[in-house]
Amino acid sequence: MNHCPDCGSRKVSYSSEGIICANCGMILESAIMLASSEDMLSNSADDFF
Repeated sequence: MNHCPDCGSRKVSYSSEGIICANCGMILESAIMLASSEDMLSNSADDFF
C-alpha cells in the first residue's frame, strides 16, 4: 500500500501493529493480516486440499 485511503498521505509507518498512516494514524494493514498472508504464501497448494 503506497498511500492512506483516508487522508491520501504517502507517509506510512511499519510497526509491530502493522502498517499505519503516519499522518492520521489509520491502520492500513494489521500485523495479524500480514502474518496470515505470509503463512498462506509459505504453504503449498497441497496443504489446502
